Amino acid sequence: MSADAHWSMDGNWKGKVRNGVEHCLKEFLSQELESHHELPASTRELVRVVQDLTLRGGKRMRPMVTAAAMHAVNPTAPLEPMYAVGAALELLQSYFLIHDDWMDGDVERRGGPAVHTLYEQSLSPHDAASVAILAGDLAGAYAHEMLAKAPVNGDAMVRLLQAFTQMERDVIFGQELDLQGTEQVEAMYALKTGAYTVRGPTALGAILGGASPTEVGALCEFAHPAGVAFQLRDELLGTFGDPSQTGKPAGNDLRAGKVTCLVQYARAHVPPDSWNVVQNVLGRRDAPDGEINTAIRLLESCGARTHVEGRLGELTRASLGALENSPLDTALLSDMVSNLSQRSS
Repeated sequence: MSADAHWSMDGNWKGKVRNGVEHCLKEFLSQELESHHELPASTRELVRVVQDLTLRGGKRMRPMVTAAAMHAVNPTAPLEPMYAVGAALELLQSYFLIHDDWMDGDVERRGGPAVHTLYEQSLSPHDAASVAILAGDLAGAYAHEMLAKAPVNGDAMVRLLQAFTQMERDVIFGQELDLQGTEQVEAMYALKTGAYTVRGPTALGAILGGASPTEVGALCEFAHPAGVAFQLRDELLGTFGDPSQTGKPAGNDLRAGKVTCLVQYARAHVPPDSWNVVQNVLGRRDAPDGEINTAIRLLESCGARTHVEGRLGELTRASLGALENSPLDTALLSDMVSNLSQRSS
């Protein structure tokens, strides 16, 4: 990757971002594995597990948001720092996913076994969970190391680190709210998902483009509604989506016992005997498909799906409206908002 490579407004900008970030990840993780040849096999396996999950797939949406924000601030900014920051975001996501899958009891991720599930093939459930937590911690350490590799000046690096750690902190707070089953679902979504899907990546990209703190804050005004809209789409896909596209079974959120906006609406708008159809499968990992499908049909017939889709539309329009009022060239960010809120997987 040439450090003097710059933006092109052709239709392949997302492919350029994806390829650049992928190259950074492969190079970094391969070097990390090779540099620890003296370690025991089990420790090297920890590195390999992080490598496998990180490179297993993923849409690389967060680096694309970072790139779009950088372009909005400075269309001639060099791409090389953005590739490193984008790779750091992907490693941070690996950290979150590894821990999140264990907390939620999910056994699959990106078409393969979740990390704790992988270790359960040879370890007790407790030991498998313990090693999985360490794998997540390792991915988090790699994220910060990758961020430090971004070729930027000292002041910009300090600001990048501040924005990165704030994003990480917000996600942890949001995850705690999720585990506690908070009734403030949109507030939880803004922290857990919005922080590192839209707001954090936007701040990082704006800093890379040379924006002042005030300009960063102004550019991020669209991020709150966009982040919540992203999670509402995820909620709809987790309940009504095509498993062949989402990679998760239909009704996965119901089996996980998640208090979603869909569940909140149904609980408030259906009579008790009907609500029992949903309540009886919430949090039941072994709930039969037939009962899950009956609950999904109720969520649709009671108007919960229509309500959430309407709210998603409101938030998307609010986010796009905030971008329209910006003096910057936010066309790429607008494109990303539309993609995040309309995706099918």
